[in-house]
Amino acid sequence: MADDYTRQSTILRQRIAAQVSPETATKMLKVVTAMVQADLDEYPPATEANRPPGKRGRWYVRGFGTRTLTGKAYPTSERFSSRWEQSQHGSYRRDLTNNASYGGYLMGNPQVAWAKARGWPNAKKKLKERGPDYLEAAGRVVAGVNRGTG
Repeated sequence: MADDYTRQSTILRQRIAAQVSPETATKMLKVVTAMVQADLDEYPPATEANRPPGKRGRWYVRGFGTRTLTGKAYPTSERFSSRWEQSQHGSYRRDLTNNASYGGYLMGNPQVAWAKARGWPNAKKKLKERGPDYLEAAGRVVAGVNRGTG
C-alpha cells in the first residue's frame, strides 16, 4: 500500500496537470527539485569522527574515506554530494535520487541513529518542513509564466 507521501504527491500531480501546461510544469519541477537537492545536500558540521585522532584511532575524511593513526587509508567515500541524479517522467513528475550506497542510511526513513546524531537531515522530515517554501517557489514559476517573464 502506498505511503501518505506517495498518495499526496499523486493528488498534487493530478491537480497540477489540470491547471498547468506541461511546459510550465516542467519548469516548475526543475526549480523545486533543485531546491530539494540543495536542502538535502547540506552536510552536517564536522565532528570528532572527522578529525584525528578520531574514535579508536580512526576518522573519516569527507570525499576520501577512513584514515587511521597507524597510517592506513581506506578510500571508501562515494562522494555523496556529487551522486545526485534527476530524472523527468513526463511533464508532471521529476525524481531526485542519490545513488551513493549509504544514502538511505544517512537520510532514510528510518534513519540510522549515528547519522541522526551527527546531524544528517532526514529526507521525509525535511520535505515536510520545507513544503511551504517549495509550493511558494512553484507558484512564482507559474506566475512568471503567466506574466510572460518565466
